[in-house]
Order: sequence, then structure tokens, then C-alpha cells
Amino acid sequence: MAPLLKKALPRVYDEVAAHLVKHEPGLLTQLDALTIVGRCNCGSAGCVQPHFSSPRQVHSVKGSPPVYHDVDDSPIMMGISNTHGLVTLEIIEDYADGYVQQKLEEFGFPRTVCDDE
Repeated sequence: MAPLLKKALPRVYDEVAAHLVKHEPGLLTQLDALTIVGRCNCGSAGCVQPHFSSPRQVHSVKGSPPVYHDVDDSPIMMGISNTHGLVTLEIIEDYADGYVQQKLEEFGFPRTVCDDE
């Protein structure tokens, strides 16, 4: 079963939730429902991007990409659709202590390594 974001990556969840409380409180229920269903397989050494899914996930209306917002003082961006839905979270880089990499591996999402590394 896919782990909830708040269980697998509580630090990420807490930072996004704190941002939403201040700026977009209506999206908190959507954040609570986000699960991690996979991981980017680009093979880049620094990539820690999970793939998310949510039963309430709302996608942008055709032709209108999500608007991305920085999450205060963190390596996270969130995409919000023009229909006010949380479309995605982007983890631009890992924390200095390697937190995201470590937690993703603990939950069964190992990093794919390029052949040239």
C-alpha cells in the first residue's frame, strides 16, 4: 500500500502544511490525502522526486498549467491548478542531511542510478 506523505516524509509534510495554513488553508485536506506511489527514475544523483497520487487530486483545466509556489525556506515547490487543486509537490533538492533520500529508501523507493555514475 502506498504510504501517505505525512507518514513517509513528515518533515516535508510539516513544511508544506505550515505554508498552506498561512497561504492556502483550503488545500490542507488534499495534502493529507497525498500518497507516494513511486519515484522519478531519471537516474540523476541528486534527484529525490517522489511521484504522488491522491483520491482528491484535481488537475488543471486543459491548456492551463499549474501555478508553482515556493514553500517558505525549503527545497519544495507546490503546483496549484486554476481550479484550486493541489496538483503536485516538487522537491527541488534534498535537505543537507539527505533526509528525503533516506526516507524514500526506508519506504521502498530506491534511487535509480545512471550507468555513467
